[in-house]
Amino acid sequence: MNMNLQYFAEQAEPALETGAPEGTEAKSDNVEETSTEEKKFTQDQVNDMIQKRLDRALKDKQKEIDDAKSEAVKYAKMNKDEKLQHDYEKAQADAKQARADLARYQLRDEARQQLSAGGYQATDADIDMIVTGDAESTKHNTEAFLAMVERIRNATRDEFLKGKSPQVNGQTVKTPSENEFLKMSYQERVDLKNKDPETYNKLANQSY
Repeated sequence: MNMNLQYFAEQAEPALETGAPEGTEAKSDNVEETSTEEKKFTQDQVNDMIQKRLDRALKDKQKEIDDAKSEAVKYAKMNKDEKLQHDYEKAQADAKQARADLARYQLRDEARQQLSAGGYQATDADIDMIVTGDAESTKHNTEAFLAMVERIRNATRDEFLKGKSPQVNGQTVKTPSENEFLKMSYQERVDLKNKDPETYNKLANQSY
């Protein structure tokens, strides 16, 4: 059985990246205290995490094999009529699943278009959270999501007009200055436009 061990290694690698690059001096005691508070993993812990991931993958694969063997044994014991009925039911189930997959794909596309029309460029994670198995609940979730985005935008705008730094989830969101806006990359400007179109338009009009 071929397993992609590199996948598991890559999952654990980020946890090993701790400490400053060689030759870099600590800027302050606060920086040193912060770095020591970050969770670190020993090599044994990393090896244990990799092994657990590997064990889970092997267990899932073995279950697939066992299920296939069990199905084959059951099928071999069937008579001609039973095999015909089994094949018919399996074809029906496969067709039903294919229709469900197609419907879900279409719902994902519709939800993404609806969010885009509302001024929000959704990520795949957003779509996964919004889309369900039926059109009605997906539509409801999409509208609720857009309403939440609009509330955040209004709150950010109000804070900005009051001269305060906007907050999201209790954390202060720094509004870029005109100079900082000019130094932004294309992707950074796109992100700002999606998250806070009013601020983007204001800075864009000031800069051009």
